[in-house]
Amino acid sequence: GYSVKKNFNAYAPVHPKDHYRIYSPGFLKNLLKKYGFCKIRVIITGIHPERIIKSKKLLKIKIIYNFMVFFQKIFALGDTFEIYAKKK
Repeated sequence: GYSVKKNFNAYAPVHPKDHYRIYSPGFLKNLLKKYGFCKIRVIITGIHPERIIKSKKLLKIKIIYNFMVFFQKIFALGDTFEIYAKKK
């Protein structure tokens, strides 16, 4: 997510203890391909525009908020993601 990409060293100490590893969607997608999965679909979730734009006034402007959601989805900046795949 954005927090990890922005500053990993600041994120690492506050990383949830029940999350043993931090994976990127691309890494897991390649791992699934390696083990015979296909039709891999990644859905970026956990979108938080307020982590990029700190101004509450700006985020209340619908076009700015929607653009930030779009931007975060396109560049995989959500905090979580889901992967769906089918075994060959």
